[in-house]
Parts: sequence; C-alpha cells; structure tokens
Amino acid sequence: MMAVSLKVTGPRPDLTVNPHDYNNSMSITGQIKIENVFQEDTEDMLAAFIGNRCVGIASPVFNKTLNSYIVYMDVYGLDADENQPVKFNLWDAGTGRVYPDVEVAGTA
Repeated sequence: MMAVSLKVTGPRPDLTVNPHDYNNSMSITGQIKIENVFQEDTEDMLAAFIGNRCVGIASPVFNKTLNSYIVYMDVYGLDADENQPVKFNLWDAGTGRVYPDVEVAGTA
C-alpha cells in the first residue's frame, strides 16, 4: 500500500503589485492568526489595500530564529495615499476562503 498526500486549495486570488508604480513604501512584519491559531500555511496570502487598489502581498515564511511563521510585507503607495487607511484581506489557501477587513492587532 502506498500513502498518498493531497493538498486541496481554492482558487488563488489574482492580485499583483508593481513596486515601480509607486514612490513610497513601508515594511510590515507580523503573524496571521485565525480563531486564536497562528497560521503556518505558506500558501496563504495576505493582501494590503488602499481603497480598491492592492498595494502589498505576502505569504507566511518560516523563521528559524523565531521558530514561527512570519509575514514580511512591503506596502507601496503614492504621495496622494498619505494618511489613507491601509486595509488587509487574507486568503486561506486550505479553505479557499477570503477574510475581508482583517483586524490588525499590536501595531506600534
């Protein structure tokens, strides 16, 4: 008997960001938690938006030093985006579900 391992995912959102379209950027580091469980799926996708425009995309990566999965995201913007809110959506690869308006906790 041969063991078979399957991974089923929903359709990945078609989001892209071209950093060359922007003159400003900032970096965000964090972890993704759903229902108090830190997520470890490197195929999950966190996306940042200003209005309806996607300005950042990242997936968790394993950090050996921290022994946990971390999201390192570059978020891009234009001068006109100053003081505009950045909102986040999460695509859970395991379920194909999109979590809109992700709450950001522990900001500095």
